[in-house]
Amino acid sequence: MAYGLPSRSFKSFRAAADEAVISRFYGGIHYESAIYEGEKQGQLVGEFIDKNIQFLKPRK
Repeated sequence: MAYGLPSRSFKSFRAAADEAVISRFYGGIHYESAIYEGEKQGQLVGEFIDKNIQFLKPRK
């Protein structure tokens, strides 16, 4: 238990991302508009990587 806090679990990666996004606002780190614009940008980056990444085939 790091920092005395229990481990967290989420039903999906999206659920974890949503909580991380709003926590930045509640923590006073970002303005609300910035977190939602950043979320959109992150989605576009993820889609770009998903479309363009190429994995190497494992050697036999």
